Amino acid sequence: MIKMTYKNIFNHCIWRISKMLELTITRDNPREFIKFAKEHFNGREIIGAEIGVQYGMNALYMLKELNLKRLYLIDPYERYLDYADGEKRFQEYKNIKGIAIKRLNRYKNKTKFVYLTSKQAFPQMNNLSHGFDFVYLDANHSYEFVKYEIENYWTLINQGGILGGHDFEYYEVAKAVIEFAEKNKLKVITKSKNGEWIIVKE
Repeated sequence: MIKMTYKNIFNHCIWRISKMLELTITRDNPREFIKFAKEHFNGREIIGAEIGVQYGMNALYMLKELNLKRLYLIDPYERYLDYADGEKRFQEYKNIKGIAIKRLNRYKNKTKFVYLTSKQAFPQMNNLSHGFDFVYLDANHSYEFVKYEIENYWTLINQGGILGGHDFEYYEVAKAVIEFAEKNKLKVITKSKNGEWIIVKE
């Protein structure tokens, strides 16, 4: 039996309120990629894409901090086998699509949800009349997926734009990023907080 202290009651109330309001409590936003992009683009109007949206919290900070003309949000919101924390496991996506839509609703004139995997979405993104100033990767962390996204979405980034992502501490993510950078003689900027990685297309 749990002893009901004032602290326990307070924590339980916060948990209940966050569930009722569909909040995700986080302490690491905005992420280092956003801070870098804000300084890099220096207030210029830009177009970006996030692959792996989940609850939409990172996208929300992108929209708040950056001068975005359009942000493409690529996520099929389907169950999939992912690599995380050194092992393969299924990621579940029950009920979070609606949370993301609700969270980003105030920016609906600047956002476009694309309910496809990164591979399925690529032909559509490739056929757009514009390139991207940035693409941020935080979807399936398995090596083959990260490798595909880096190699293909890199071709859509404008000169001076940036490619980056999350969870560089995961072996399969780091392997794909480093291989691509070494092959193309590119510099990888890493940020220890949040495992952020960034490559500038100079």
